[in-house]
Amino acid sequence: MANPIKFLQGCEILLKQGGVLTMAVPDARACFDYFRPRTVLGEWLEAYFEDRQKPSHRQLFDSRAYMSFRKKGDLEQHAFHGDAGLKSMLLKGDLWKEFEAWKARADDGPYEDAHCTVMTPDTLRLLLTEAQMLGLVNLDIVEISPTVAHEFYVRLSKRGGGTTREMPSKEGLLMRDGLLKKAMQFQYSSGPFARPRRLLNKLKRSIQKRLDRFGG
Repeated sequence: MANPIKFLQGCEILLKQGGVLTMAVPDARACFDYFRPRTVLGEWLEAYFEDRQKPSHRQLFDSRAYMSFRKKGDLEQHAFHGDAGLKSMLLKGDLWKEFEAWKARADDGPYEDAHCTVMTPDTLRLLLTEAQMLGLVNLDIVEISPTVAHEFYVRLSKRGGGTTREMPSKEGLLMRDGLLKKAMQFQYSSGPFARPRRLLNKLKRSIQKRLDRFGG
């Protein structure tokens, strides 16, 4: 989905008041997007104001150069149940190949698919809430389910009246602050998708040893 805001606005037009949009969404922690940074609202806004019709050169590059898989025996798993953990995740993307592909790709070339939004349930909730606050989306969040296998489900409902812009208020800022912290907590907390701090420290030491071998 190259232009999520425009897509959601189109759904608003088609839905009756109280109508529900249901989507199955891949969780970046449980698929080949594992190593990609999570999408923030500015990326949605950029696609919206550019009236983007297909994935950008950057999105195609990122989705392929940072593609990963979980190694399980002789299998390469590109989607899996729950967080695989850093140790079992391997990078598959070819940095040099995708760099050459970017240089050779024409702006008016054929459509190429990519995950344009990299998200978890909490980061998507933040994106939708911020888009609502700016008056760009007139769909209420009915439910964002926990992740099942490698996907989670989103239900949005069209509310009555026109889209209203909510100016930043103390309550709005506090809500954004809370949503942002919740969206980021999997990186730092002891939740089901978080890595214990001792494992992260061990990983850092391992990476530093590798860098030291190459004079890094």
